[in-house]
Formats: sequence, structure tokens, C-alpha cells
Amino acid sequence: MSQPALSMSEVEVEKDRFWSRLAWAGVGAVVVMAVCYAWVDQPVARWVDTLPGRVRALARQASLLGEAPVYLVPLALGFLIARKKGWKTGAERCLYLFLAVAAAGIFVHVPKVLMGRYRPRFLLERGDYGFSWLSWTPEHYEKTSIPSGHATVMFALGAGLWCLYPRWRWVWVAGATVISLGRVLSNNHFVGDVVAGAYLGAGCALVIARIMAGRGRLAVNLSPGRV
Repeated sequence: MSQPALSMSEVEVEKDRFWSRLAWAGVGAVVVMAVCYAWVDQPVARWVDTLPGRVRALARQASLLGEAPVYLVPLALGFLIARKKGWKTGAERCLYLFLAVAAAGIFVHVPKVLMGRYRPRFLLERGDYGFSWLSWTPEHYEKTSIPSGHATVMFALGAGLWCLYPRWRWVWVAGATVISLGRVLSNNHFVGDVVAGAYLGAGCALVIARIMAGRGRLAVNLSPGRV
């Protein structure tokens, strides 16, 4: 049975609620990141450094599934095939997931560059912990710890799949979380970096879903009970 159409005023209220929920989620993410920075990140990084090398190597290999091209290429091919075959829903969904992952993968570089957070290696080898704001040096990659790019990509994909297939939402969340934690267990990132990436990636996916749904290009339900 189809849902009754919303009036214009109801649409505006729902839109305001969407942005309000997203903003409050951002506040929560900042609080969690602050807690991680103060009490969690350093001890976890030092603990990971005591793990056997094979464990860290396995975590590093697993985290490679968080590379954006792993998903962008098949999604692009899926979109082209679905569009050629006339599969409208399939084409829309492939396009949506492609845009979510691509946008997240691009936008993640803005806070990386602005904040310049030292990676765990600096803490373990030099005792440096913190930020090097807008610092461009030959070691710049080592100062782009936050947010985790892999976590951003994985949670953009996970949130996108949640929007499309909410029945399997915990599968998507679990997959994104496990792969993202591989960046922590390989000491490429702090826990707080993964939290930041999770919020940024999920936020990108939800905003793009909101835009596409508003233009009639994607059939998703973004009500609080669903997302």
C-alpha cells in the first residue's frame, strides 16, 4: 500500500528534521573524537604497536578494501550496463552509490589538509602527537591522519547501502566498521580518525540521497525510523 503524499509544509518540516539530525550527529561525532583524542588514541596506538607484525600486516591488507577505486569501477560499469539495458532502478542505485563514494573520497582531503594531524607513526617514533595545521612538508602524508580516508569511503558505501537496503543495515555497518578498524590495527590511523571518517562518509551519502530523492532521481525513505 503506497504512502500518502506529503504536503509542501510537511516536506519542509521533514527537510528541517533531516538537517537537524545530521547536525546533532556531527556534534556527537565531535564529542567522541575529543574523548578519543584525550584518552583513547594514544594508549590504543601503543597497544597496537605491541601486536605481532603478522596481525598488523593482516589488518593492513584487509583495510585495502577501503580504497575507493575498488567500488567506483564496478559501480560505474554497473551504471552503464543498467542504463543500456533500460534498468532504471538499477542505474539510479549504481549512480547514487558511485556519487556517494566519489564525493566522500574527494571531500575527505579538505580536513586532512586543514588539520594536518600526525599519524600514529609520529607518536611511536618521535613522541609527536597533535596537529600541524596547514603544514606542507615532504612528510605531508604523515600529517593527514584525520579523517581516515578508508573509513570515509567505507561508511559512505555502508550508509548508501543502508538507504537502499535498510533490512540489511547491520551487515553494512559491520562491514564498514571491520574494514575501517583495520586502519587502526595497522597503526595507520587513530580511533578518532575512524570516527571522523565514519561521520563524513555517512554524511556525504545521506546528503546525496536527500538531493537525488528530492529531484525524483532515487527512491529512498530517509525518515527517522529508516535512516
